[in-house]
Amino acid sequence: MKSIKFKLIASTFFLVTVIVAFVLIYFPAQQRKEAIRAFGNELEVLCETLALTIALGFEEDNYESMQVAFEFGKRDSALSYIAVFGTDKELIAAFPDTLSEEEMIVSPGLVEEADAIAYCTLIEIRDQSYGYVTISKSLGVLNQNISDSRMDTLQIGLVILAFSLGLVYLIARFVAEPINLLTGATQRVASGEYGVRVDIHRGDETGILADNFNRMTEALQTHTEELTQAREEADAANQAKSAFLANMSHEIRTPMNAILGFTQILGDDPDLNDYHRKTLGIIGQSGEHLLELINDILDISKIESGHEELNPIHFDILALIQGLGAMFEMRCRQKGIVWNLETNVPSGVVHGDEGKLRQILINLSGNAVKFTTRGEVTLMASALDQDQYAFEVRDTGPGIPEDKQAAIFEPFQQEEAGLQKGGTGLGLAIATKHVAMMGGKIGLESQPGVGSRFFFTLTLLPGQELEKGDETRDWSRVKHLAEGQLVRALVVDDVENNREVLSQMLARIGVDVKMAENGQEALDLMDQDMPDIVFMDIRMPVMDGPEALDRLFQTHGKDATKVVAVTASVFAHQRESYLEMGFKEFLSKPLPKEKIYACLSDQLGVDYELGEKILPDSPAEASQEVDWKDLQLPSDLHSDLMTAVDTHSITQLRTSLEQLAEESPELANHLTELARGFNMEGIKAVLEEVGTR
Repeated sequence: MKSIKFKLIASTFFLVTVIVAFVLIYFPAQQRKEAIRAFGNELEVLCETLALTIALGFEEDNYESMQVAFEFGKRDSALSYIAVFGTDKELIAAFPDTLSEEEMIVSPGLVEEADAIAYCTLIEIRDQSYGYVTISKSLGVLNQNISDSRMDTLQIGLVILAFSLGLVYLIARFVAEPINLLTGATQRVASGEYGVRVDIHRGDETGILADNFNRMTEALQTHTEELTQAREEADAANQAKSAFLANMSHEIRTPMNAILGFTQILGDDPDLNDYHRKTLGIIGQSGEHLLELINDILDISKIESGHEELNPIHFDILALIQGLGAMFEMRCRQKGIVWNLETNVPSGVVHGDEGKLRQILINLSGNAVKFTTRGEVTLMASALDQDQYAFEVRDTGPGIPEDKQAAIFEPFQQEEAGLQKGGTGLGLAIATKHVAMMGGKIGLESQPGVGSRFFFTLTLLPGQELEKGDETRDWSRVKHLAEGQLVRALVVDDVENNREVLSQMLARIGVDVKMAENGQEALDLMDQDMPDIVFMDIRMPVMDGPEALDRLFQTHGKDATKVVAVTASVFAHQRESYLEMGFKEFLSKPLPKEKIYACLSDQLGVDYELGEKILPDSPAEASQEVDWKDLQLPSDLHSDLMTAVDTHSITQLRTSLEQLAEESPELANHLTELARGFNMEGIKAVLEEVGTR
């Protein structure tokens, strides 16, 4: 892949070369054309004047006037010759007299030769014709001037080219080097080298990204070392470990909020070139990968500390199972194995924790597909008596030895095949805990060389019929506040980078934003001008979020403005306590821009200008069997999509899918649905069928 520095220098060299070549060819030609036109006009006037003088002489039989005319014409140093011809076009007189008659022109009008220009006109007076007169003028001086001008232009062009290349080299170095440093560093962090540091000292976004990256890796390295030591010293102290991990969440999520936030902001820049967009995609993907690892750890922490809670809702269980089937069918097809979906579940609404059931089935099915290299994988769901539902995932993978079966359900424990495939070793542990929370228990039957069968049974009570409402808004399509909408917001956070991230997300859609470093400063600003909404950090020096909220209520009342709690905590019991204090909503860092825009809509009822939608209307539409072999995509777009899939970059994939929507909305919809389930193998299989142009 060519570097951005090479591309900028090559583009500049080509552009300046084309411009100089154009100037060297076009302007001398124009200069010569204009000069010849002027010479022609001059010769025409001179020739007509001489013709009239000579005609008068012929009429009066005064041939001395011809000599006078010659003397008049010879004053021009560029003159080639003057010739007078009779009516029969025979030469009567000429200057210089050394020229032969064959070298002279006797054709009325303007005649251009290689190095001269001539004009011939009729000698007549009072309808009496006496012959012709021709005047020829050399173009030698003109040609020399044009040649000198072309040489001067070439010299100036070379100077401009050298200056431009030097300037572009400096600009490219200024822009590309910090991005390259960040890219290399994030790749090393993603591979597990958490002690990486980036030495970039700037006041722009790259400097902020580098600073927060260093803070993140320092915190990650420090807390990873502490976590390892804590596990070695106190394996049995799960409650202490949970408290430690919960505290670590705030420390890690704070710098990650800035990294992922500024990555989103820079990614929305329409002037960003493809190279920078790809680089930001790598940064965002690395941050999201680290966040996923942290979230897995925090899920275990919440479960073991008793903070994990069920969130039952009414949902269509058949639609859930069919959606998962569509997700894993493409993964299996790409691996060359068979996917079976066996359902004996009637279409209807049940009441339960849909999110946890989905996560359980994704963990079990994902493991089955990951470890199975031949044969088949089966997901089974069936309705039993008394609101019981049975779920089962079978595979023909390597199987699990009996003496290892108990250990794989423990946190951070993996069998040898699991270590080879990678992962955190938390998926089965989380699935087991979630099934237990929902009143069931995961069972396992496995035989080495034959395969494995995971199964469990849950009670799901009948639910209420779902309301036929509008579809959920796709907040990723937000471009700007709708015309006529005016929103004033106050962002309160003691960390400058966090303030900048949230403020820029709001400002880019047209929100009028003010900032404060702590609760006391926020109250002072609200005393002067009350905003429509306040995004209040919880943990701050001088005055924290809860105290500032209480003071606001005492001074201005509970309806003065909308106050939203913003924190790096992810525990549900804390969310409830903040809402009870009077916060209107609870947002957890890192802050995706979609959550911010949804919050403004929920709390203030604002409307937005939306971009083009590329999501399918239903999962069924996205999972249809379609032959894409006849579709031709631009090679650059196809390459960008494949790169996003290979690097598992959701940010880059989303950008490329927006471009794909202009070429093929149907394919964009299909791939978007696969991306919802992070089915990168399925996306890759489709792209391998598509042709390029």
